Amino acid sequence: MSDRNITLSPGGARKIADAITRRRIELGIRSARSFGVETGLDYRTITSIEACRRDNVSRNTLGVIEHTLKWPAGYLHALLESADVEAPVQATVELVIPDGADEAAVEKARAVAQATFDSMLRQA
Repeated sequence: MSDRNITLSPGGARKIADAITRRRIELGIRSARSFGVETGLDYRTITSIEACRRDNVSRNTLGVIEHTLKWPAGYLHALLESADVEAPVQATVELVIPDGADEAAVEKARAVAQATFDSMLRQA
């Protein structure tokens, strides 16, 4: 991936800003400063992207953001190019645990269920 800049239209800037902010909050990263620590990017870079104050962004910066947000490489660029791009599927398994259940057995069941579900998503 080259370090060339991608020019952002106002609509494109808004599209990626909304996607980034929504996803980082989903992942429990509450602030741009915390996200900066997670990505290794200056928090002012994150803030300016999320506030739509940039008219360009480097491919490398987008790649770092995608990786940190657990998106596939190129997702944000594809989002800019098309209105039809959907967010990658992110899912978790939720188990109903009866009172008094053995904690070790519950953790093992949770891990097996998540691995099975993740495998199904990769095959879809």
